[in-house]
Amino acid sequence: MADDAYDVVVAVYVKVEAATVDFDRLVKLAKDKGIKTTQGVILVEHDADGQVHVTDEAARGGLIGDITKHRIESGIETKIGEAIPVGWAGIITLVKAADTATVTSALVGAVKTTSVPVDGHGPGDLKKGLAEAAQSAKRGS
Repeated sequence: MADDAYDVVVAVYVKVEAATVDFDRLVKLAKDKGIKTTQGVILVEHDADGQVHVTDEAARGGLIGDITKHRIESGIETKIGEAIPVGWAGIITLVKAADTATVTSALVGAVKTTSVPVDGHGPGDLKKGLAEAAQSAKRGS
């Protein structure tokens, strides 16, 4: 496994509360260095009124600039929000592939998790990985 191999991990939740608990757990793991390579965590909620809300937590520097910039430019929260049913939620995080198993094992409240490999060297590959993860989340709902 290459040192620059990253995965976009997406988790889908039937309850916003479960997603919030897992989101807080991932942020804490990153801050405590339990997940050494987290590049950011995004919580997407599709509320009962059909509105999409996003919370992102910059757990570390690095590629979080790219993922946050891409989130703003592409409207990834809208894509993920539309991919999950009203009342559901999702978590998106970008991690080194070596930490993917740790991340997915922390997402205990998710009804589905998926990971998509991306090259850690470019926003184009990040964009592709986020798009693939959004489609995977949509197929799982």
